[in-house]
Amino acid sequence: MKSPPDQPKGGHPKQLEAYWARRVRRSHTLYLLSNERHRRMREELSQMLPLDADGSFVVAKARRLEIMTREEFFRSLQIYVGLLKGKTPPSEDGEIYFI
Repeated sequence: MKSPPDQPKGGHPKQLEAYWARRVRRSHTLYLLSNERHRRMREELSQMLPLDADGSFVVAKARRLEIMTREEFFRSLQIYVGLLKGKTPPSEDGEIYFI
């Protein structure tokens, strides 16, 4: 996938730090939202009688989204901390971006 339009291209270290700080905040927010959605879906499913197969699918889908957003949050955080320690961020090729 293409890099997001706001990513600095070989920019100043402070620009990269600001970019990755925004990514960390955004990915953390998305993770918290997906975590809450998954919790809510589990709660709703537990109240369904008899157990609804479609409900199970929705909960599983919410769980997969939660896992993806958690992984992106930790990845962004790791890159940001690395930047603060002077490491170069990895290539953005093949990355999943959340809109």
